[in-house]
Amino acid sequence: GSGTQTQDAPSNVFATWNAIAAPYSAPTLSNGNTKVTNNGAAWQGAIGTFGVSQGKWYWEGRFDNTTNNANHGVIDESVNFSAVNPMNATGYTGFYNADGGEMKKDATDTTADYGTFGTNDIIGIALNMDDKQISIYKNGVSHVSNFALSTTSTLVFPCTVFYTGGISSYNFGNGYFGTTAVASGNADGAGYGIFEYAPPTGYYSLCTKNINTYG
Repeated sequence: GSGTQTQDAPSNVFATWNAIAAPYSAPTLSNGNTKVTNNGAAWQGAIGTFGVSQGKWYWEGRFDNTTNNANHGVIDESVNFSAVNPMNATGYTGFYNADGGEMKKDATDTTADYGTFGTNDIIGIALNMDDKQISIYKNGVSHVSNFALSTTSTLVFPCTVFYTGGISSYNFGNGYFGTTAVASGNADGAGYGIFEYAPPTGYYSLCTKNINTYG
């Protein structure tokens, strides 16, 4: 091993990307299934290991390489993940780092030009399943607030979709982007996780203890 110490423990497991979800086109997963690398087959997607139907949840991603045409959001369990590009599915809602920075829902883009992310920028995703909304943060600053989820959002999972060349590393609370420890030590309100930026008040990391309590 690399000698890095994560927050994972048998008593509290954090979300990762699901290596056996069999997407229609699979990226390469590494660093404990937290780093997603597009291996050249056009659009590729990954889905998280934990889904939620209630509560408020937070995770982060770092844009490591090609930043254009990257999607960060959530997808409903009803989507046939192996048959369709997730970002073009009814039941997907997320931020699309292209066309000036848009939100994408049910295969339709906004025309808002929220602004895009560049290499090494960190996206924060705040999922509010109580009010069926998603908010996006850029380097700790609000970027998109309380965007309504797809009406097909019953049990949703983290989802990321990249075009050729895209690479991102994700921090679901373990305290690392790839092999790089986060520079700061922000836990969620329950005291779990290590994040680069403090989760919004009332939002929790996707870990088994939090899901048992809030999910």
